[in-house]
Amino acid sequence: MKSRNEINKNIFYCEHLFDRNNITRELQNSFYIEQKSGIGLEIYLKEYSESDEVRNENRTYIVRDTNTDEVAGYFSLKAGLFSIREIKETSYEGEMAQFETLPGIELSAFAVNQKYIAEHPNKKGCGTVIFFGLIMPLVKQVQETIGVKVIYIFALPQQRLIDTYANEYGFRRLDKCDEENLHKRLKPRFDHGCIFMYQLI
Repeated sequence: MKSRNEINKNIFYCEHLFDRNNITRELQNSFYIEQKSGIGLEIYLKEYSESDEVRNENRTYIVRDTNTDEVAGYFSLKAGLFSIREIKETSYEGEMAQFETLPGIELSAFAVNQKYIAEHPNKKGCGTVIFFGLIMPLVKQVQETIGVKVIYIFALPQQRLIDTYANEYGFRRLDKCDEENLHKRLKPRFDHGCIFMYQLI
């Protein structure tokens, strides 16, 4: 896992989804994801991100190349809470489930623009730079204002991607029992067998 000191933060910058006019048209023409399994991330950005913004359900940030201003990727963040270690207790009201909960920030979407990578093959692997150089500083900024203990994701169920999140970004999975129980209770609307992963911040 790379430390922040190894990241050149000047390669990219991010801006809020609504910082520019005509962003929808620009994204329609300049952003795509090549892998079929990740197409939902492209669809979300182009068709649902704006309405989620208006409803205050998500905040989406466009990542741009500092030199060319091209769209290099995007990410979305939302407030969250997840629970682990279900404990069933019996009281006068009957059996009740109690959970240990942790406040967090969900990295609800994160994708690199394949069109950008195709035109700049030397930037392949830039997701690590975006994560440590842009996403984590924003998360830490939020943590200074409110109680936040973890950042978590629901990763697409691809071993290569899960390994990348674990080895490059520092995410980890719950133990099998806790993971299965959490998946029964907590699933995002876009879930297609996604795997919950988290890291302490």
